[in-house]
Amino acid sequence: MQYKFGAMSDVGKVRSNNEDSYKIGQSYAIVADGMGGHKKGEVASKMAVDIISDFVTEKKCGPVQAIEAANKEIYKKSSKAEFAGMGTTTVMCIIEEDKALIANVGDSRGYLFRKGELKQITKDHSLVQKLIDDGEITEEEAEMRADKSVILRAVGADRDIKVDVFENDISEGDIILLCSDGLTNCVEKEEITKTLTRDISIQKKAEELVKNANKNGGFDNITAVLLEFRKV
Repeated sequence: MQYKFGAMSDVGKVRSNNEDSYKIGQSYAIVADGMGGHKKGEVASKMAVDIISDFVTEKKCGPVQAIEAANKEIYKKSSKAEFAGMGTTTVMCIIEEDKALIANVGDSRGYLFRKGELKQITKDHSLVQKLIDDGEITEEEAEMRADKSVILRAVGADRDIKVDVFENDISEGDIILLCSDGLTNCVEKEEITKTLTRDISIQKKAEELVKNANKNGGFDNITAVLLEFRKV
C-alpha cells in the first residue's frame, strides 16, 4: 500500500518555542511532544524521533523495540543536571503492506479516518483517562479539568517503559492522523472530521488542522501528520 503524506508543526499562540518533533520515512511516521521546559522538551522529542527512525530503518526493529531504545537514551541523558526531568510523548505508525502498526506512549494520539468516520486508535496514558476508566469522571467532565494534560507515561521518564501497540488493516482511501495534544485539545473531533473530508490535498488538510487549532486558542505546540493510502 502506498501513501501520500501531509505534515505541519507550529509553536502555537502561547509557547515561546516548539517542543514537538516529527519524522516521516518510506514506511513510518513519528510524532513526539517534549516536556521539561527550558528547551529540554525540544531535546527529548528530537532524540525520540531520530532514535526511533534509526531503529526502524537501519536495525529493522518494530515499534516497541524502537521506542524502548529511545527511552533508554533519553533516560540516560536526563540523568545530567541540565536535562533533569525531560521526557516526551510519542505516537508512531509503521506500514507493513496493508497493515498499520500504531504505537504510543503518553497523550499524543493516532486516529484512523475511513469513509467519513474518525476513530481514535490509541488510548491516552493520562490522569483524566485513568479517572474515566475508573468510572470517577465522564469524558465530558474530563474536558473541563485543569489537569487534563497530566500524563502518567512518557518516553525517558523512567528506566523502563510500557508501549501500547495497535494493529489495523489499511484500505484504499484511509487516512491515518498522528498528532500532539496541541491539536486535540483545541480542535473537536467533528471539526477534524470535517477537514479530513474536504476535497483538498493531504498537505492542505494538515495545514488546516493546525490553522484551526491556532484559531481556537493555540494554547500549546501543534503537530499533525497525515498518511493517505492508495493501492499500488
